[in-house]
Parts: sequence; C-alpha cells; structure tokens
Amino acid sequence: MTKMLINTFFSWVVVFQALFLPAHYLAADSLDDFYIQQVLDRYYTSSTDVKALSLAKASVPVCDGAACLSNNPAGLAWMRESQVYADIGASSLKGYDQTTGQPASQNTTLGNGMIGIPLGGTQTGAPSYGTIGLGYARYQGGTNDLVGAIPDGHRRSIGYGYAISPSIALGYSLTFYDDQLNTR
Repeated sequence: MTKMLINTFFSWVVVFQALFLPAHYLAADSLDDFYIQQVLDRYYTSSTDVKALSLAKASVPVCDGAACLSNNPAGLAWMRESQVYADIGASSLKGYDQTTGQPASQNTTLGNGMIGIPLGGTQTGAPSYGTIGLGYARYQGGTNDLVGAIPDGHRRSIGYGYAISPSIALGYSLTFYDDQLNTR
C-alpha cells in the first residue's frame, strides 16, 4: 500500500512539472548548460602539446614528454632528456543559465608550465630510476551570468613515471586544485 502511494505521488509530481514548469527547468543539456560547461572547462581541460593536437587530443598511448604529466603520467618514463613545456591561451564559453533561461558567457585566460626530469642514465632507453614531472597552471576569468562569478584558480601537479620493461611503463600523478569562484 505504501509503495503504491509513493508511486502515485511521484507520478503526480512528474505531471505537475510537465504542465507548469518551463522546459529549461526540467533538464539541463550539457551543451547548453553554462554551469556544466564551466566545470568541464576548469577540471577537464588539460595541457596539450603539439603531438596531442595533431592526434585530436588522443595522445594518451603515445605520450612521451613533459605534457604527459596531465594526460598520461606513465609517458614520463620514456623521456631521454629533461624537457620544459609551457603554453598560454584563452577560452570562451557560451550557454544558458538553466535556472533563469538567460544567456551566460565566460572568458578565461590560462597558462601552464611543466618540467620533466629523467632520473639516472638514459643511454639504453628509459631512465634508470624513472622520471619526475612537476607542473603549474593558472587560470582567471570573468562571467556575465546572474551570479557574476569570477573563476580564479591554480593547479599544482607532481608525477612519476617508471619503465618496468622496454614496452611497459607505470605512472602516477597528484594534482592539487586551488579553485575559487568569487563574485563581483
């Protein structure tokens, strides 16, 4: 009896939503929802070197430089010499605030710096004691949404890659996000 009452209640809730709430309150489309785009931009956008760009960012299996720190830390194991990697860029997001249905946008500037240092000799292939990687990223921007959020953050990373055989490597990385959304 209780289960039937609960099912009936939720059925009426769905009917009420369908009849009385605008469609943009009911479902958030990840392509249009501005706040989903913000999260994806801040947490899932990683540094991409030229090799990764040429492979449409599908560089995980062939990563072998300092940028591997954020894509595939096991790729650090194949570095034969120290590398420094840096990039700077800008991004722009446009979408709709799903709570109000109003357009919202964000402009962000960002920069990344990474270094990979092989530990031990590299004459016979991979470094004897693996490779350590260090990284730093900074981003800052502004929005014109209802809240007036100002994304501001730092990302610090450390990673290690070690080749356990001529064709197998293991790696791990730790990333600390200092992410802030301030308001105007």
